[in-house]
Amino acid sequence: MATVWAIKTGNWSDPTVWSSGTVPGTTDDVYLNGYPVNINQNIQVASVRATATSGVIAGGYGALAAGTYTIQCDMYASSAASSYCFRGNSLASGNYTFVGNCYGGISGSSYCIYFLGCSNVTFSFTGNSNGGSVQSSHGIFFSACTNMNISYSGTLTGGGLGAAGMSIGGTAITANLTATANGSITGQAAIANSGPGLSIACVNSTINFNGNSTGGASYCCGIWLSATSQTGTVVTINGIATGGTGGFSYGVYNGSINGTVRVYSAVSSTVAEGVAGTANGTTTVERMTYSLGGVSPITGNVKIRKTTNTQFSFYDDTNTLNVFYDPTQTANVVPNASDVRQGVSYLGGTRVGSCVIASPSNVRIGVATDNTVGTAALTPADIVTAVQAAFPRMPNVATVDSTAQQLIAALSTS
Repeated sequence: MATVWAIKTGNWSDPTVWSSGTVPGTTDDVYLNGYPVNINQNIQVASVRATATSGVIAGGYGALAAGTYTIQCDMYASSAASSYCFRGNSLASGNYTFVGNCYGGISGSSYCIYFLGCSNVTFSFTGNSNGGSVQSSHGIFFSACTNMNISYSGTLTGGGLGAAGMSIGGTAITANLTATANGSITGQAAIANSGPGLSIACVNSTINFNGNSTGGASYCCGIWLSATSQTGTVVTINGIATGGTGGFSYGVYNGSINGTVRVYSAVSSTVAEGVAGTANGTTTVERMTYSLGGVSPITGNVKIRKTTNTQFSFYDDTNTLNVFYDPTQTANVVPNASDVRQGVSYLGGTRVGSCVIASPSNVRIGVATDNTVGTAALTPADIVTAVQAAFPRMPNVATVDSTAQQLIAALSTS
C-alpha cells in the first residue's frame, strides 16, 4: 500500500497529476492535496481523501463529469469547511456507482459525496455512509437536484449536529426524486442534538426504504422528514422504526408540510417512541409494539393503516406480552394453534401450530384430508390381516360343527 497525492489539477488518468508519476492503483491511499481532479475513468483504489497528511494539505475534490463511472474506495471528506471529496455540479445526465464507505468531515458543510443542482442523474451507492462530527457535514448530500434516481445499500449513520449519513434536499429542496434504500438507518447514538441517519427535504418525490430505522441519543432521529418536504412526497419504510436511547429520538419523524410517511412497524424503546408525526403531514403505521415499560410506540398525529398485517402488542401488568388484532376484519382473524399445522410458526413467531394432519396414505380413498383426498384402499385381505394381527389364535379355531351340533342337526331331520 502506497500514499499517492495530486500535485496539480488535471484528469485522473493523467500520470503527471500524481506524485508517484503513475495513475493510482488498487492498494493506494490517494490524497487530493487541495487540487480538483477530473474523474474521467473508473476508479479502484484503497481510499480517496480530501484530508491532510504529512506534506499534504486538506481540500481538493474529485470532479464528476457527465458519463458512466464506477468508483470503488473508501472516501473521506476534508477538514476544511464548505468542501467535499467528490462533487457533481450542475450535471444534466450521468450514471455513477460508488462502492465503499464514506465519511463526512470535521468542519461545517464538509460533505463526502456532493451533488449540487443536478438533473437526470442515476446514483448508486453500496457501503456505509457516516455523517461528520460538526454542523451539516453529511456523508452524502443531494442539494437542489431534480429527476434523480438514487439507490442505496448499506448503513446510514448520523454524525454531529445536523450531520446526516445521507441528506436529500437540505435547505435547497430536491424535486421529482425516486430513491430506493436497503439496509439500516441510525441516528447519532453518542451525542445529543446531533444528526439523523437520513434527512429528507423533497417535493413530488418517492422514497422506499427496506430496512429498520432506529433513533439515537436525545433529539437524534433515524429518519427525519423536514418541514420543507411538501405535497407529493411519499416515504415508505418497509421495516421497524424503533425509538432511541434519549428523549425525542424517534425511529422516524414526519415534520413535513403535507408529506406522507408510511411505516410498517413502530416499536418504542424504554424512553422514546418509534414514530412521530405532526398535524401538517400524514403519518401511518401498520403495527405498534409498546416497550416493557409502557412507552407508547407513536406520538403526535399518527394514524393506523388497516391491512392484513395490522396488529398491536403490549405488556400487561404481569409483564406478559399480548398481541391484539381487529377481529371484525376476516383477513385479520388469528387462528387458534389447534387450527394451524403442527410446527408452523405464525403471528410474528409468537405462536406455533399444534394440529396434526393425517397423510393421504393413512386416510380412506376419496376422503378429504389436508388439501387433497385419502389414497388408502381397504380390501378383504387387509381385514383378514388386521383380524389375525389382533387375534393370533384365530387361524387355529376349528371350522367344522361340534359333535353336539351334528347330533342336533341329524335328529331334526328324522
